[in-house]
Amino acid sequence: MSAIAAPKLPAAARQIGATLMASLLVAGEARAEIIAMSDIARGIVMTQAQCAAIDQAVWIHVLGRNLCMRYYLSTAGGEGPRPAVFLQGDLGFDVDRRTHAWVVPPNLKDTNTDDLAKYAERISKRQKTTGIYLARMGRDGSSGSHRERHSELEVQATNAALDAIKQRHGFIGFNIYGHSGGGLLVGGELALRKDIGCAVPADGILAPTPKPRASDPALQYFDVAAHVAAIAKNRADRILVVTDPRDEVVKTSAQNPFVEKLRRAGGEVEQFFVNATDDEHHFTTPHSELVLADCMRGADHNEIVADLAKLDARLLAAKEARDKEKAAAEPDNTPPPPIGSLLSGIDLRGSDYANFWNESAEPAQCQNACRADSKCAAWTYVKPGVQGEKARCWLKSDVPPRSKNDCCTSGIERAQERAGKTN
Repeated sequence: MSAIAAPKLPAAARQIGATLMASLLVAGEARAEIIAMSDIARGIVMTQAQCAAIDQAVWIHVLGRNLCMRYYLSTAGGEGPRPAVFLQGDLGFDVDRRTHAWVVPPNLKDTNTDDLAKYAERISKRQKTTGIYLARMGRDGSSGSHRERHSELEVQATNAALDAIKQRHGFIGFNIYGHSGGGLLVGGELALRKDIGCAVPADGILAPTPKPRASDPALQYFDVAAHVAAIAKNRADRILVVTDPRDEVVKTSAQNPFVEKLRRAGGEVEQFFVNATDDEHHFTTPHSELVLADCMRGADHNEIVADLAKLDARLLAAKEARDKEKAAAEPDNTPPPPIGSLLSGIDLRGSDYANFWNESAEPAQCQNACRADSKCAAWTYVKPGVQGEKARCWLKSDVPPRSKNDCCTSGIERAQERAGKTN
């Protein structure tokens, strides 16, 4: 999570952004557009005329800035006067320490607006009402600089965009959830708005450590916890914070104090502890989707806890299955075991020259067959029920790489392993 950067874009960057957007935007056409990460890194500038050419975009003026805030709206799963709005997390750009310029890492791909429209469809179907993916300032088609995220400006721009969308479509308010940096924005909107039903800030910085103060007040860091009095007064229907206690990106020290401080201020807030299955335990969006859906249907706290437990179990089982499949596909490159030892749970793939049904349910018959044949360097015994009713023995002329697989037991009888050599 980086600090807020300088507020002004160089003239060259403004021109590049304007040229890019002018070439992409065509009034009234629902066609895919590509938002280049390189342009997002520099910042995107649009004119009011260019913004007006986009069907789902609003032109706002906030804190001395003009911005075009883009949104992706779907009613694929239903319609309602209080849409479900999602705010995405931050883009993970690298920073050139010498020039302080943003560098796009290889894993960040350009954004196809069709994907964002499909995301809005997913929100609508999941929440069974109007779904909105609101593009944050400086990303996913909205103008501005993503470097100025987490600021008073971004919170106010999000608020102004919601006001304009509300007026355009005749909504009465919003249900809102967000991931990481989007979770911070959810907290900011709670401080500004009185029309929020369910609010789910997930894995967001709600109680940040002190940040360097920007010289421009608009770019000063928005400290959600400093606004608990306003949040308690505004009284959203429900505030439901989603936290993974093992989150390595936004730690509990940036989430729990907000909950405690809001309660001391007289506000009502629920907190749910979940188990994200990514390596950093940071991606809790599936959990926040479920919490929002349960909140919107009126589920009580205990019902949500039970539903989250079921979701955690499903996500963990899926992760274990993926890990198992990956482990089975990868060769085992550890040093070769001693000649004659049994390798339980190991499949030697390839180099087969003979095979037969094993009458015994134990691997000894397969091992003995290999030892009795001078051509046999290694063997693999496959358990009954995997390749047939009976067990099966595979004799190998060489020793192929090892792969983990509960189906099998293997052994090496005459040769040292030659990693990577298979038939």
